[in-house]
Amino acid sequence: MSKFPFPVEILSQILENLQDNSQSLFNCLLTNQTFCHFALGILWRNPIDSASANFHAPIQLSPKSARLIDAYLLCLESEDKAKINSLHSRIKVPSAKPLFNYPQYLRTLNIQKLYDLLCAGLGHKISLGGFRECTMVRSMLVKLFMKNSVRLNHLSIRSNANETGKSSFSEVFAFSAGCSIRNLQTIQYRQLVSPNEEEKNEQAHHVSSLISLQKGLLKFHGIKLSTTQLEILFEGLVFQSETMRELVFERCNFDGFMWLKYEYVFENVDRIRFTDCSSVIEGSVPLKKEIKNFFEHRSIIVS
Repeated sequence: MSKFPFPVEILSQILENLQDNSQSLFNCLLTNQTFCHFALGILWRNPIDSASANFHAPIQLSPKSARLIDAYLLCLESEDKAKINSLHSRIKVPSAKPLFNYPQYLRTLNIQKLYDLLCAGLGHKISLGGFRECTMVRSMLVKLFMKNSVRLNHLSIRSNANETGKSSFSEVFAFSAGCSIRNLQTIQYRQLVSPNEEEKNEQAHHVSSLISLQKGLLKFHGIKLSTTQLEILFEGLVFQSETMRELVFERCNFDGFMWLKYEYVFENVDRIRFTDCSSVIEGSVPLKKEIKNFFEHRSIIVS
């Protein structure tokens, strides 16, 4: 990197003030290696959310969003590129290598928004009913992110209401062997849309394993989870008890939940939010006297 008459940390803070000015950051890419390094980190830390906010239908997908998809596809392994190019569609990925390893800069990943973006960007290139191709490409990209996005801090795992069954969402958890993600601060998880409880529990085990691998998880947000799935997830949350500060639960069923077994999870939690959860609290009073200690001196929000 080029030398400057001031610490590069100052340059980093200066460029942070341009986070809403992408054109200026693009200009910084061409200045020198140091400017390029910091500008890339800002431009590529949360591009999926930014792109998703700018489209409502495939025809409205912006050129910027299309280029985002193309850039990530370029980062795929040669084998995955060959699979995509073999599809009977107009999706084609060049064999050329990208200028940068863009996934390494990713800080926030919402897997549902990734799928929506792919459907919007690639849907017009595939046949009707061919959204399995979008699912396949998403699977490849998730694998890519899990191996390369070592800076990832925020992960949202939510299945689409239109996606059902183990096969449609299992790719999210096919990263166990090669996963490099260890720095997540927040995880949002909504259970698989499936009538099969065994599949739902299996998915919960994968998420619990991911939770246990993190160096310092701060927040967990669970949505539409059964008592069994909650207890599976708490097995992973036990490993995060020293850093966990906030727990959020929506439409979860705590009927028969073994509170005393997981008391350690709540040791350092400051905030707990329950929204439309059964068998937890009536008003602001815990249903069971033995769990009262969990909620004393903590901010509890019930809605």
